[in-house]
Amino acid sequence: MIVVTANTGSVCVPIDVGDGQAVLLGAGQRLLRVGARGQVADGQAAVVLPDTGLVRVLAHWDHAHGVVQRAASLAAPVAHARVDLALEVPAVAQAWLIGGLLASREGDGAVDPALALVLHHLVRDERYGLVRFLLEQGPQHSIAALAGRYGLSLAQFHRRCRQVFGHSLKRELRTMRAARALLAYPDRPQSFTHLAADHGYASLSHFCTDIKALIGHSPLSVYRAVTPTVE
Repeated sequence: MIVVTANTGSVCVPIDVGDGQAVLLGAGQRLLRVGARGQVADGQAAVVLPDTGLVRVLAHWDHAHGVVQRAASLAAPVAHARVDLALEVPAVAQAWLIGGLLASREGDGAVDPALALVLHHLVRDERYGLVRFLLEQGPQHSIAALAGRYGLSLAQFHRRCRQVFGHSLKRELRTMRAARALLAYPDRPQSFTHLAADHGYASLSHFCTDIKALIGHSPLSVYRAVTPTVE
């Protein structure tokens, strides 16, 4: 796991990073490092990076961009890195990850040390591998077929997915289907009716109800939020 240590005081403080070394952390700065929570001094706070959402974001990003060997392409990360953002807040961490991925894609492919540290951690997490597996198999396979392809019995596969995701496989697949449909819409000159049918929804009403139940907004309102015009 990655720990975010924050300097919540008003002066610089040294943070012990092991092997007799310390990093000077400015007021308001955070330090990312791999390891346990450990002890913290006054004016410091250490929490585990909320990486469940980050794993999903990275898995969906890599799948959409055809990244096959993410782990192999990463250089050995630094042991720790400073950041100025409150990465202990899930929404902040996800926005930071997406921004870093976009910047690396638009630039020369290089990533900053903090992002490299997080990516190195995420791609070695079983959750990343399982999400990539489910995305690559697509929605056409039964759960029994997915279990067989993953090398587990049906019961073992259900248990593993619940352990990894923290909820049922059915819920995870439902979320993935919704994400696929929403991500596909901007690239298609088709109506929501066709989109719903293409992604296995029984009807447009079923599609809209499912999306709103999952994220609290209708498909049309989601699309309006990210584009100036709609069909």
